[in-house]
Amino acid sequence: MEIKVGDCVAVVAPGAVFNKKKFNEGIKIIKSWGLKPVFDKKIFSKDFIFAGTAEYRANQIVKAFKDKKIKAIWCVRGGYGSYEVAELVAKKLKSAQKKYFIGLSDNTALLLLLNKKFNLKTIHGPTVDRLSSASKKELLTVHDILFNKNFKLNLNSDLCLINKIKKNVNAKLIGGNLSLVSNSLGTKWEVTTKNKILFLEEIGEPSYRVHRMLSQLKQAGKLDDVKAVVFGDFTGCKDSDGKERWYETLEIIFKNVKYPVVSGIPSGHGTLRLPLKFGAEFVLSFSNKEIEFHEK
Repeated sequence: MEIKVGDCVAVVAPGAVFNKKKFNEGIKIIKSWGLKPVFDKKIFSKDFIFAGTAEYRANQIVKAFKDKKIKAIWCVRGGYGSYEVAELVAKKLKSAQKKYFIGLSDNTALLLLLNKKFNLKTIHGPTVDRLSSASKKELLTVHDILFNKNFKLNLNSDLCLINKIKKNVNAKLIGGNLSLVSNSLGTKWEVTTKNKILFLEEIGEPSYRVHRMLSQLKQAGKLDDVKAVVFGDFTGCKDSDGKERWYETLEIIFKNVKYPVVSGIPSGHGTLRLPLKFGAEFVLSFSNKEIEFHEK
Protein backbone atom coordinates (compact mmCIF):
# COMPACT_ATOMS: atom_id res chain seq x y z
CA MET A 1 0.00 0.00 0.00
CA GLU A 2 1.07 3.56 -0.61
CA ILE A 3 -0.41 6.89 0.40
CA LYS A 4 -0.10 10.03 -1.72
CA VAL A 5 -0.14 13.73 -0.89
CA GLY A 6 -3.76 14.89 -0.83
CA ASP A 7 -5.16 11.59 0.46
CA CYS A 8 -7.67 11.54 3.30
CA VAL A 9 -6.83 9.95 6.64
CA ALA A 10 -9.57 9.12 9.14
CA VAL A 11 -8.77 9.99 12.76
CA VAL A 12 -10.66 7.83 15.26
CA ALA A 13 -10.71 7.55 19.05
CA PRO A 14 -11.43 3.91 19.97
CA GLY A 15 -10.31 4.26 23.58
CA ALA A 16 -10.15 6.80 26.35
CA VAL A 17 -10.70 10.56 26.20
CA PHE A 18 -7.66 12.50 25.06
CA ASN A 19 -5.81 15.79 25.42
CA LYS A 20 -7.21 18.25 22.87
CA LYS A 21 -3.98 20.25 22.65
CA LYS A 22 -1.92 17.15 21.80
CA PHE A 23 -4.64 16.11 19.36
CA ASN A 24 -4.43 19.45 17.51
CA GLU A 25 -0.62 19.29 17.44
CA GLY A 26 -0.79 15.81 15.91
CA ILE A 27 -3.33 16.97 13.33
CA LYS A 28 -0.95 19.77 12.30
CA ILE A 29 1.82 17.26 11.66
CA ILE A 30 -0.46 15.06 9.55
CA LYS A 31 -1.48 18.14 7.55
CA SER A 32 2.17 19.16 7.11
CA TRP A 33 2.69 15.89 5.23
CA GLY A 34 0.06 16.95 2.72
CA LEU A 35 -2.60 14.61 4.07
CA LYS A 36 -6.19 15.54 4.88
CA PRO A 37 -7.22 14.38 8.38
CA VAL A 38 -10.94 13.64 8.61
CA PHE A 39 -12.74 13.21 11.94
CA ASP A 40 -16.24 13.47 13.37
CA LYS A 41 -16.98 16.52 15.54
CA LYS A 42 -18.30 14.23 18.27
CA ILE A 43 -14.81 12.76 18.69
CA PHE A 44 -14.37 15.14 21.64
CA SER A 45 -17.41 13.76 23.47
CA LYS A 46 -17.10 11.81 26.70
CA ASP A 47 -18.83 8.73 28.03
CA PHE A 48 -17.43 7.75 31.44
CA ILE A 49 -13.66 7.61 30.71
CA PHE A 50 -14.14 6.94 27.00
CA ALA A 51 -14.24 9.16 23.90
CA GLY A 52 -17.93 8.48 23.35
CA THR A 53 -19.97 5.31 23.70
CA ALA A 54 -18.57 2.00 22.51
CA GLU A 55 -21.21 1.95 19.76
CA TYR A 56 -20.15 5.38 18.52
CA ARG A 57 -16.44 4.57 18.61
CA ALA A 58 -16.96 1.31 16.72
CA ASN A 59 -19.20 2.97 14.13
CA GLN A 60 -16.53 5.56 13.33
CA ILE A 61 -14.05 2.80 12.50
CA VAL A 62 -16.57 0.88 10.39
CA LYS A 63 -17.53 4.09 8.56
CA ALA A 64 -13.86 4.85 7.81
CA PHE A 65 -13.30 1.40 6.33
CA LYS A 66 -16.35 1.73 4.09
CA ASP A 67 -15.36 5.19 2.82
CA LYS A 68 -13.31 4.75 -0.38
CA LYS A 69 -11.78 8.22 0.01
CA ILE A 70 -10.10 7.20 3.27
CA LYS A 71 -6.64 5.70 2.68
CA ALA A 72 -5.56 5.20 6.30
CA ILE A 73 -7.14 5.13 9.75
CA TRP A 74 -5.20 6.65 12.66
CA CYS A 75 -6.05 6.21 16.35
CA VAL A 76 -5.89 9.34 18.53
CA ARG A 77 -4.55 7.47 21.54
CA GLY A 78 -4.51 4.17 23.39
CA GLY A 79 -5.96 4.14 26.87
CA TYR A 80 -8.50 1.52 27.88
CA GLY A 81 -11.50 1.10 25.57
CA SER A 82 -10.40 -0.57 22.34
CA TYR A 83 -11.11 -4.03 23.75
CA GLU A 84 -14.91 -3.66 23.73
CA VAL A 85 -14.78 -1.71 20.47
CA ALA A 86 -12.95 -4.61 18.79
CA GLU A 87 -15.85 -6.91 19.63
CA LEU A 88 -18.34 -4.52 18.02
CA VAL A 89 -16.17 -3.95 14.95
CA ALA A 90 -15.87 -7.73 14.54
CA LYS A 91 -19.68 -7.94 14.36
CA LYS A 92 -20.32 -4.84 12.25
CA LEU A 93 -17.51 -4.93 9.69
CA LYS A 94 -18.12 -7.65 7.09
CA SER A 95 -15.38 -6.62 4.66
CA ALA A 96 -12.51 -4.16 4.71
CA GLN A 97 -10.75 -2.31 1.94
CA LYS A 98 -6.98 -2.40 2.15
CA LYS A 99 -5.86 0.62 4.13
CA TYR A 100 -3.39 1.11 6.96
CA PHE A 101 -4.70 1.13 10.53
CA ILE A 102 -2.29 2.84 12.94
CA GLY A 103 -2.26 2.54 16.73
CA LEU A 104 -0.56 0.94 19.71
CA SER A 105 -1.02 -0.01 23.36
CA ASP A 106 -4.74 -0.70 23.98
CA ASN A 107 -5.32 -0.43 20.21
CA THR A 108 -3.60 -3.84 19.99
CA ALA A 109 -7.05 -5.47 20.13
CA LEU A 110 -7.98 -3.75 16.86
CA LEU A 111 -4.59 -4.39 15.25
CA LEU A 112 -5.00 -8.12 15.94
CA LEU A 113 -8.62 -8.19 14.80
CA LEU A 114 -8.00 -6.44 11.48
CA ASN A 115 -4.98 -8.61 10.74
CA LYS A 116 -6.73 -11.85 11.61
CA LYS A 117 -10.17 -11.24 10.09
CA PHE A 118 -9.19 -9.28 6.96
CA ASN A 119 -5.47 -10.05 6.57
CA LEU A 120 -4.68 -6.33 6.72
CA LYS A 121 -1.20 -4.97 7.40
CA THR A 122 -1.61 -2.89 10.54
CA ILE A 123 0.93 -0.45 11.94
CA HIS A 124 1.97 -0.66 15.57
CA GLY A 125 3.10 2.94 15.80
CA PRO A 126 2.63 6.35 17.43
CA THR A 127 -0.92 7.56 17.94
CA VAL A 128 -1.99 11.04 16.85
CA ASP A 129 -1.59 12.52 20.35
CA ARG A 130 2.03 11.31 20.46
CA LEU A 131 3.16 12.77 17.15
CA SER A 132 4.12 16.15 18.63
CA SER A 133 6.46 14.46 21.13
CA ALA A 134 7.89 11.97 18.64
CA SER A 135 11.55 12.06 17.66
CA LYS A 136 12.62 12.98 14.13
CA LYS A 137 13.54 9.34 13.48
CA GLU A 138 10.13 8.15 14.63
CA LEU A 139 8.27 10.65 12.46
CA LEU A 140 10.50 9.95 9.46
CA THR A 141 9.87 6.21 9.79
CA VAL A 142 6.09 6.66 9.97
CA HIS A 143 6.25 8.98 6.97
CA ASP A 144 8.35 6.50 4.99
CA ILE A 145 6.02 3.57 5.75
CA LEU A 146 3.03 5.58 4.54
CA PHE A 147 4.49 7.29 1.47
CA ASN A 148 7.23 4.95 0.27
CA LYS A 149 6.01 1.50 -0.75
CA ASN A 150 9.62 0.30 -1.05
CA PHE A 151 10.58 1.32 2.51
CA LYS A 152 11.86 -1.51 4.70
CA LEU A 153 12.55 -1.07 8.41
CA ASN A 154 16.03 -2.28 9.38
CA LEU A 155 17.33 -2.62 12.95
CA ASN A 156 20.83 -3.88 13.72
CA SER A 157 21.94 -2.20 16.93
CA ASP A 158 21.22 -2.64 20.65
CA LEU A 159 19.48 -5.98 20.07
CA CYS A 160 20.17 -8.66 22.67
CA LEU A 161 19.72 -12.44 22.49
CA ILE A 162 17.88 -13.63 25.60
CA ASN A 163 18.45 -17.34 25.06
CA LYS A 164 21.24 -19.12 23.15
CA ILE A 165 19.38 -20.00 19.94
CA LYS A 166 20.97 -18.29 16.94
CA LYS A 167 18.67 -19.42 14.18
CA ASN A 168 17.84 -17.23 11.18
CA VAL A 169 14.10 -16.70 10.87
CA ASN A 170 11.83 -15.41 8.11
CA ALA A 171 8.15 -14.99 9.04
CA LYS A 172 5.24 -12.59 9.35
CA LEU A 173 5.24 -10.27 12.36
CA ILE A 174 2.31 -10.05 14.79
CA GLY A 175 1.73 -8.99 18.39
CA GLY A 176 1.52 -5.73 20.34
CA ASN A 177 1.01 -4.88 23.99
CA LEU A 178 1.52 -7.96 26.19
CA SER A 179 -1.58 -7.31 28.33
CA LEU A 180 -3.83 -7.04 25.27
CA VAL A 181 -2.22 -10.00 23.50
CA SER A 182 -2.75 -12.24 26.53
CA ASN A 183 -6.29 -10.89 26.96
CA SER A 184 -7.05 -11.75 23.33
CA LEU A 185 -7.33 -15.44 24.25
CA GLY A 186 -10.88 -16.66 23.75
CA THR A 187 -11.94 -13.62 21.71
CA LYS A 188 -12.67 -13.17 17.99
CA TRP A 189 -9.24 -11.58 17.60
CA GLU A 190 -7.28 -14.21 19.52
CA VAL A 191 -3.65 -13.87 18.52
CA THR A 192 -2.44 -16.39 15.94
CA THR A 193 1.23 -17.15 16.56
CA LYS A 194 1.94 -20.33 14.60
CA ASN A 195 4.89 -19.80 12.24
CA LYS A 196 4.97 -16.09 13.15
CA ILE A 197 7.45 -13.76 14.77
CA LEU A 198 5.73 -12.56 17.95
CA PHE A 199 6.43 -9.00 19.12
CA LEU A 200 5.56 -7.94 22.67
CA GLU A 201 5.95 -4.72 24.67
CA GLU A 202 4.56 -3.46 27.98
CA ILE A 203 4.26 -0.51 30.34
CA GLY A 204 3.86 -0.24 34.10
CA GLU A 205 3.58 -3.94 34.93
CA PRO A 206 5.66 -5.56 37.72
CA SER A 207 7.59 -8.74 36.99
CA TYR A 208 5.04 -11.11 38.54
CA ARG A 209 2.33 -9.81 36.20
CA VAL A 210 4.66 -10.06 33.21
CA HIS A 211 5.38 -13.65 34.28
CA ARG A 212 1.67 -14.42 34.66
CA MET A 213 0.74 -13.05 31.24
CA LEU A 214 3.59 -14.87 29.49
CA SER A 215 2.67 -18.05 31.38
CA GLN A 216 -0.92 -17.68 30.17
CA LEU A 217 0.27 -17.43 26.56
CA LYS A 218 2.57 -20.40 27.13
CA GLN A 219 -0.14 -22.58 28.67
CA ALA A 220 -2.50 -21.64 25.82
CA GLY A 221 0.07 -22.98 23.35
CA LYS A 222 0.82 -19.58 21.86
CA LEU A 223 4.56 -19.92 22.46
CA ASP A 224 4.89 -23.45 21.07
CA ASP A 225 4.97 -22.94 17.31
CA VAL A 226 6.30 -19.40 16.90
CA LYS A 227 9.38 -18.86 14.74
CA ALA A 228 10.80 -16.29 17.17
CA VAL A 229 9.79 -13.87 19.90
CA VAL A 230 11.06 -10.28 19.90
CA PHE A 231 10.55 -7.84 22.74
CA GLY A 232 10.15 -4.09 22.58
CA ASP A 233 10.24 -1.61 25.45
CA PHE A 234 9.12 -2.58 28.92
CA THR A 235 8.65 0.96 30.20
CA GLY A 236 8.27 1.57 33.93
CA CYS A 237 7.89 -2.15 34.65
CA LYS A 238 9.13 -1.94 38.23
CA ASP A 239 8.39 -4.08 41.26
CA SER A 240 7.19 -2.60 44.56
CA ASP A 241 10.79 -2.11 45.70
CA GLY A 242 11.52 0.02 42.62
CA LYS A 243 13.67 -2.62 40.88
CA GLU A 244 13.10 -3.95 37.38
CA ARG A 245 13.06 -7.74 37.11
CA TRP A 246 11.05 -8.22 33.93
CA TYR A 247 14.17 -9.22 32.00
CA GLU A 248 14.81 -12.06 34.45
CA THR A 249 11.21 -13.15 33.87
CA LEU A 250 11.86 -13.41 30.13
CA GLU A 251 14.95 -15.52 30.77
CA ILE A 252 12.93 -17.89 32.96
CA ILE A 253 9.95 -18.28 30.60
CA PHE A 254 12.06 -18.83 27.47
CA LYS A 255 14.92 -20.82 28.99
CA ASN A 256 14.28 -24.07 27.12
CA VAL A 257 12.59 -23.00 23.90
CA LYS A 258 14.14 -23.98 20.54
CA TYR A 259 13.67 -20.65 18.75
CA PRO A 260 15.48 -17.31 19.14
CA VAL A 261 14.22 -14.79 21.69
CA VAL A 262 15.50 -11.24 21.28
CA SER A 263 15.01 -7.98 23.21
CA GLY A 264 15.81 -4.38 22.39
CA ILE A 265 13.33 -3.55 19.62
CA PRO A 266 12.78 0.24 20.08
CA SER A 267 9.00 0.13 19.86
CA GLY A 268 6.25 0.51 22.42
CA HIS A 269 5.96 3.11 25.20
CA GLY A 270 9.62 4.16 25.33
CA THR A 271 11.33 7.33 24.15
CA LEU A 272 11.73 5.99 20.60
CA ARG A 273 8.52 4.36 19.38
CA LEU A 274 9.48 3.01 15.98
CA PRO A 275 6.48 1.76 14.00
CA LEU A 276 6.27 -1.92 13.10
CA LYS A 277 4.16 -3.31 10.27
CA PHE A 278 2.17 -6.30 11.53
CA GLY A 279 1.37 -8.82 8.81
CA ALA A 280 4.55 -7.99 6.91
CA GLU A 281 7.41 -10.47 6.44
CA PHE A 282 10.38 -9.85 8.73
CA VAL A 283 13.80 -11.45 8.94
CA LEU A 284 15.70 -12.08 12.16
CA SER A 285 19.30 -13.02 11.40
CA PHE A 286 22.55 -13.65 13.24
CA SER A 287 26.07 -13.07 11.94
CA ASN A 288 29.14 -13.04 14.17
CA LYS A 289 28.11 -10.88 17.12
CA GLU A 290 25.49 -8.87 15.25
CA ILE A 291 21.72 -9.39 15.36
CA GLU A 292 19.66 -7.89 12.55
CA PHE A 293 15.89 -7.48 12.40
CA HIS A 294 14.45 -6.11 9.18
CA GLU A 295 11.39 -6.17 6.99
CA LYS A 296 11.88 -8.48 4.01
